[in-house]
Formats: sequence, C-alpha cells, structure tokens
Amino acid sequence: MVPSEHKQALPGAARAPGYNRPVKVVQPPLDVLMGQAEQLQKAGRPADAARLYEAWISGNNSPARCVALFNWGVLLAAMGDLDRADAAYREAFALNPKLHQARINAGLVAERRHNEAEALKLWLDVAAAATGKDAPPDALQFATIALNHVGRLQESRRQYAAAEAALANSLRFNPAQPDAIQHWVHLRQKQCTWPVFAPMAEVSVNALLASTSPLAMLAAHDDPALQWLASSTFVRRKYPLTEGRLAAPRPRRAGPIRIGYLSGDLCTHAVGLLMAELLEAHDRSRFTVTAFDFSPEDGTAHRARLRRACDELISIRELDDRAVAQLIADRHIDVLMDLHGLSSGARPGILALRPAPLIGTYLGFIGTTSLPWIDFVVTDRFTLPDELTPYFTERPLYIDGSMIPLHSEPVTACRFTRRDVGLPDDAIVLACFNNVYKFNPELFDCWMRVLQRSEQCVLWLLDDNVWATTALREHAATAGIGPDRLVFAPRCTHAE
Repeated sequence: MVPSEHKQALPGAARAPGYNRPVKVVQPPLDVLMGQAEQLQKAGRPADAARLYEAWISGNNSPARCVALFNWGVLLAAMGDLDRADAAYREAFALNPKLHQARINAGLVAERRHNEAEALKLWLDVAAAATGKDAPPDALQFATIALNHVGRLQESRRQYAAAEAALANSLRFNPAQPDAIQHWVHLRQKQCTWPVFAPMAEVSVNALLASTSPLAMLAAHDDPALQWLASSTFVRRKYPLTEGRLAAPRPRRAGPIRIGYLSGDLCTHAVGLLMAELLEAHDRSRFTVTAFDFSPEDGTAHRARLRRACDELISIRELDDRAVAQLIADRHIDVLMDLHGLSSGARPGILALRPAPLIGTYLGFIGTTSLPWIDFVVTDRFTLPDELTPYFTERPLYIDGSMIPLHSEPVTACRFTRRDVGLPDDAIVLACFNNVYKFNPELFDCWMRVLQRSEQCVLWLLDDNVWATTALREHAATAGIGPDRLVFAPRCTHAE
C-alpha cells in the first residue's frame, strides 16, 4: 500500500528497483486521463492536472493526442503560461486542422499577448475553414464564435465598420444570437448608419428591437414602452441573478444616516465630474458618505478630490459581488445609491443581495433599470414626468430643480481661438459634443432645419470616428446643408 502522504506518480517512464532496463508505464485511455485531470482541478490543483496531460502527451502518439493538447492548452492559459499554451494549441490544430476550438483559443492567447493582428488572422481562418465546401454542418458554430471574437476585438480597436461586417456574417450563419445583434445595432449607431434597425438576412426588425441594449434604446427611441421593454429583456438575458437579503428592514440606528455610493466612475468620467461637488455638499452632521469604489486610478487631481469628498472610500475592484455585498451590510449602510443602473461597468449582482435596507439609483442611467432590487430612482419632474412613471419599475424620488448636479466651478480662459479649431469668426456656433451614437435621424433633422433657417449658424460636433463623420456630412448634404456648415472637433481633455 502506498503511504497516504505520497503523491500519486504521474504517467511516464520509470525504472523498477534492481533493474537497469526502463519499464514502460501503460498510459491510461484519454477519457480516464480527463477524469483524473478534472478531479485535480476541482481539488484546486490545476498545475498537477497540467502535468498529467504533459506526461500523457509526451508518451502518446494516438489520434486523440490533439484533444489532450487542447485540454493542456486550456489549463496552461488559465494559469497564465501563454507561451506553452500557444504551442499546445498550435500543435493540436496542426495534428487536426478541423479542431477549430484550438485555433479559436490560440487567437485568444494571441490577443492576451497583444498580438491583435495574429488573433484576427486565426479567427478569420476558422471562419473560412468552417464554412468551406467540405466543412460539416456543425462547423458553423465555430465560424460564428470566431466571427463574434473578430467583431468584439475590432469594436474595442474602434474599427467599427470591420466589426459590423464580422457580426453581420456571424448572424447570417446563426440569426438567433441576441448578444451579437445587440452589438451590431450599437455599432450602426456609433457610425450614424441610418436607419439603424435595418433588417438583414433572417434577422427581423422585431428581433433587432428585442435585442437592443437599454443604453442604445435610450438613444434610438423616446417611446417609454420600448425603453422599458429593452431594459426588462436585457436584465432577464444578462442578469439571471438569485435575489438574497443580507440586510433586512430594521429600525434605523441612532446617529447620522449612512449613505453608500456604489460606482466605478468616480474619476474623470461624466458621472465623476458631476459628483464631486454633490458629495462635498452632504451635511456631515446628518449623513456619513462611504464610496464602494471600483473606478480606475487615473492619477488626476479630480480623482483625489473625489476621494477627499467621501468620509471613506473603499476599493472593491478585487472583490466578488458577494464579498462586496457583505462589506456593505457589515458597515450598516442605511441607503445604498447605485450610480450605474444599466450603463457600462454595472455590478447588479451586488444589489441583488440587498445589502442595505433601501437601494436607489441615480445619475448613471437616465431610464428604468428594471432591476427588481432597486427601490427608487432620484429624479426630477422634467426627466420623469408623471405620465412616464408606469414604465419605471423604480419609485420616483423627486427633487426640486434639475437632477443633474451642475457644478459651480468657474470656466477658465481658453487657449484656443476660433481659427485654431476651424470655426468661422462671425458664425453663431451651435455645439453638441455628445457621443455620436446618441444622434438619431429625428434629432439630426431638427438641427438641419435650424441650419436651413439661419445661414449664420454652424454646427460643431465631435469627430468620433471616420465612418460617423462621413455619414453625418452625407446626411447634411441630403438636407441641402453644405460641408462648411458642419465643423468636427477631435477629442480633448474635459477642461479644454
């Protein structure tokens, strides 16, 4: 019997005591090997599982070797050993060119190594091979996966036209992909390609609307029913969370009300730029302010100001949702304010555990979240008039004036002249520096009518990307507005 403290020997060559001849160890079948490796992974021993595969591969030339190489690559990549993971994947698809999973994963490794061109090439090779004449029908699933990776990476590189084309091809192979549809729609918005909801292949306008993200729908339509539908559908699809309750309703403790702000935008982000003065204005005799923060450390003076504006700022970037929720509950936060809603970076898994007796949302998303664990929304009667409240799952908490906390800092002197930024000296300048995805045909038509009525006016917009700028000039030309009436500005700092 082997002593319990000894580790199980790995497969491979060994020498029997008293003999000089090597003894060949019989390799287990691949399915047995995979079971052993899975058990090691479950036991928190991925390195041992990887060594199992490495030993098996070194002594086995069976046709199943490509599968073992693939599984070994998965383990190596998860452990951060990208060089050996890349080599394992490449040997796997060299042995079996139809093992498309290996080429897809090799692309992911290339992306992690910042070799984006190689990643794109590998994924496009998969798409071409999986849709070739001799490709089996089940290979189409790998083509769609590869093309979706192409779309995702090209979107992150701001190559919007290439990203849109990749997702369009993916949807031709499989129209039932809500996530791919969601990104395809938003890519068209980012390029001001109108109409945004143009049917294609087997994807109907109804399917496009049903898969549009809440943020995109806020920009596309004023119809509150469509906005509510987008939010509720998105929440069901993306956040199938189990609701808990870490903080049951309780009598409030004596002393100041404890307010917690949950945000990843307390930096030089639109939300963070508006929040500094609001946080500073809290009456500290009545309230304490704790920020549960996962914002990027941008090293700016504004970030430092936001830190000072809070009684306590707790970094939660490295904590999972349950740990954050427990942290909030342990601090006996009375009111938790979420500053994301359904905007990018949201962490609704924290809210679903109900770590505070009251949970509200504010500022980051000007629409209904449809998140059932959010009790109220801080708003005003212009943003959320009474007739729109049936389309909000949150109870409105109205404040006087505007919900937008416009700050009172003086505007510093500008170092630019009109000529520096391409503006006519004598024009009336109408400006909108919003992200261009927020434009839609109805809004743009209003602007064009203003320009038609007054030849003194020019429209000053953000030069976000070449496709949007070109499209907007074309839309203006269709309305009879010359190219000199639209001026585009590059991105710059907030102060500029």
